Amino acid sequence: MPTKKSVLYAMAQGKKTPVSFFTSATSADGSTYYGTVDASGGIDESGTYVMPTEVHGMALHCLLIITFPDGTITIRMNCNMRTGNGRWQVLEGTGAYSGLKGNGPLVMPNETDEILTGTLRWN
Repeated sequence: MPTKKSVLYAMAQGKKTPVSFFTSATSADGSTYYGTVDASGGIDESGTYVMPTEVHGMALHCLLIITFPDGTITIRMNCNMRTGNGRWQVLEGTGAYSGLKGNGPLVMPNETDEILTGTLRWN
């Protein structure tokens, strides 16, 4: 099993590394949701998030702003509310996540959780 150091080194070399983000909403203020996130794979951290959302028909557009101890990651999520499926893409990172890129599929198994899987790399 690769160590955290070897995974970060591979990502720093531009190699794609698998990742999963598990989010769970704990509260909402209008169309903005707040909650917890656990990441595993290329990032092995727990943190919190803020997620403003916009509904366009059956499309849900979200900006997932994750705060981890060493920085933040901002992810754009586009979802189909009918199927509960969608796609995500890293828009930017700060701190330890500066220069981070990544994307992949996501599922919304219920009204409070999202599961994002895919790959990450640094430029």
